Amino acid sequence: MTFSQRFRLNLIQEAKTELDFLALVDDFPSLYAGPVLKNAIRRYEMFWLPLAAREGSSSRLLAAPLDIAWVWYLHMLSPQDYEQDCMNIVSQVVDHLPMNRYQRERGLQNARYLWQNAYPTEWFEVDLNYPTPFTMPYGLKIRYDIEKASYNQSKFYYQVSLPHFSDSKFLESAVERYEHHLHLKSQNPQVPMVPCTDMDLIWHAHLHHPLNYKEVTSEIFGSVVYPGIYDSSLSLGLTLDDSETGTRALSSAAGFKYDKPGTVYRGEPPEPRPPRQNGLYSSFGRLRYVMRILQVELVNVDVSKKFAVRIYDPMGGLIVDTTIQGGVRLNLMSQCIIDNENRHTLTVSLHQKALLGFEVYWFIWVEFAVLY
Repeated sequence: MTFSQRFRLNLIQEAKTELDFLALVDDFPSLYAGPVLKNAIRRYEMFWLPLAAREGSSSRLLAAPLDIAWVWYLHMLSPQDYEQDCMNIVSQVVDHLPMNRYQRERGLQNARYLWQNAYPTEWFEVDLNYPTPFTMPYGLKIRYDIEKASYNQSKFYYQVSLPHFSDSKFLESAVERYEHHLHLKSQNPQVPMVPCTDMDLIWHAHLHHPLNYKEVTSEIFGSVVYPGIYDSSLSLGLTLDDSETGTRALSSAAGFKYDKPGTVYRGEPPEPRPPRQNGLYSSFGRLRYVMRILQVELVNVDVSKKFAVRIYDPMGGLIVDTTIQGGVRLNLMSQCIIDNENRHTLTVSLHQKALLGFEVYWFIWVEFAVLY
């Protein structure tokens, strides 16, 4: 039985849907904090949860407006709090079905009709760029600290936004590593454990099927596996403390590698760029630059071996193709054209010499942006 069959979900596709949603949210930084988020929490508790609860199982066909969808997403990351809050507010656990952008369009149409009939004085969608202050007093019933969760999660998309996180083979391995992690956590509930970002991505995708998550983890592991305070911080800022040490030790004892290449913490995300102006003269604000690559050095590899290094520019053009000894620094004079309008990704491939030519050894994606 495959891992997806054990979980009764296609977690590879669910992870891709998750990435799609996170990219959509990341286009609106106002969702991460401030008045837009506060208003979204109000709208979620007062309007969305009751509406979805009234629809029962049909709520899985409804898509929430993006501000509410983000709060719903955050709430489900803590399944114990989500269940208790739902019971306190609407007396049932509201199920959820993640949707890609195309499914969301139909789901929004279904939800808009119900919303406008139920709440004629409350806008279904709000302007996420120009928040409108709300004056209606209300007593918040949700116990979970959604604003704090939003701060933590605002950094998560950056960790999983590189191209390999969308690769099916990579995600297939991530699903397997996710089950191993849940098994270790279920066997060692008192040990603080921090999952790597690939496991976290799959975990997120699974948590957003709240009824399935509770049922399946109970069946496989004997009880519901709760992320807990350490996992809810999503490996951000915990990569050097006792929680990582404990996770690494348990993983090694169980016979699987904890920090697989391409799955560890990338560091803090870059500061957001100023908003792009759309208009007749906006193109005049776009500048083009020549980026030169002056040196390449291979570190943490076998110094007795030679490697083929290829670097591709953001458009996919080959700008470096050379052979280099492990541990040696090579001077270059390669260049490509970039601008300040887009994020750019350089793709670096490393090939180790084999019997017939070179075999692929590793891929690295270097993402960057030119700021004004």
